[in-house]
Amino acid sequence: MVPQAMWHVGNPAHRVDYTCAGQPAVVEFDWSKGHAVWWASSTPLENGSLARANELDLLLNSLGPREGHHFYWDESLHGEIRSTWSYASGPAWNLLWFGLLGLGLLVVLSFSRRRGPVRELPAAARATPIEFLDALGSLYRNAGAASTAVAIALERFRRIALRLCGLRGQQMAATELASAIRRRFPQADDTLETDLTLEADLVACEEAAWSETVSPREALKLIQKLHGHEQRLSAVSKSASSPASLRQAHPIQNERAS
Repeated sequence: MVPQAMWHVGNPAHRVDYTCAGQPAVVEFDWSKGHAVWWASSTPLENGSLARANELDLLLNSLGPREGHHFYWDESLHGEIRSTWSYASGPAWNLLWFGLLGLGLLVVLSFSRRRGPVRELPAAARATPIEFLDALGSLYRNAGAASTAVAIALERFRRIALRLCGLRGQQMAATELASAIRRRFPQADDTLETDLTLEADLVACEEAAWSETVSPREALKLIQKLHGHEQRLSAVSKSASSPASLRQAHPIQNERAS
């Protein structure tokens, strides 16, 4: 062993195991709950000295018996250790400072951006009719309210038909409404297909409006039929109120009056 340090013997608890040139080279003593073995140099552990006689024995004797012990070899303890925080010095410490500086800069920039002038939000575009119809159809489908859709369409047709017949505000059943349309527009027998078809469709719509088992497909067919009857009824009412039809109606009235 080539001593690189000297141990001043003065404590009776410190036992000198080996000496070199009259100076303590290996000293052992109890420390807190453990036991420490001090070497004056790491020469016996070097690659050039480990093959010499008794160098390995010195290491094993310093470690002690294997039974009941766990041995750990820590390469990070080489050199002088000032404190636990000394491990944080170096590149890791510099990277931490640079990271904190960058984070603070981002916080300042984001804060100043929020305090700057704010641009007004653009006006929201109004939904197109197709989007409204899709949303309305989704609501009816999720609620299973096919009968409600039929009831709304029937009520709309009833209101338009009563207004054209001059019976606004009255409550009529399907058969009574068909009879009122036939009396008001007797010339519409050919235009409105047949009276039986109109009356049957109105009765079917009235029954579907109160039924909870009507399918969406059946409800769609009934609403389409009501829409067709409404278009034909509007066309008949316009033709009935045209000047030509009024001129044809005046001679008949005069003959009846005479």
